[in-house]
Amino acid sequence: MNMDDFLELMQHQIRANTSDRNADSLPAATVAFFADAFRLFDKDQDGYLNMDELKNALSLVGQDGSAENLMAASDANKDNKLDFDEFVEMMKDIDV
Repeated sequence: MNMDDFLELMQHQIRANTSDRNADSLPAATVAFFADAFRLFDKDQDGYLNMDELKNALSLVGQDGSAENLMAASDANKDNKLDFDEFVEMMKDIDV
């Protein structure tokens, strides 16, 4: 699977679950998909997305939104990085 195929699949998966706002009720396949995306975007593999990684992720999915605004809205514990749970919540709200 190339990057374009992955991104197309990601867009379809996210759209299929945008009405589901409860993380506990997300299908296991969606959580696994988000985990794969998180690992792809987490370039330094430290378990977090920093600002540069978030900007890169937004660029890859063609999102024009501000990484700074997304980080501010999604970083629940305000440590200037997104852990996986924060990433999942962000992905449920983002329109790619």
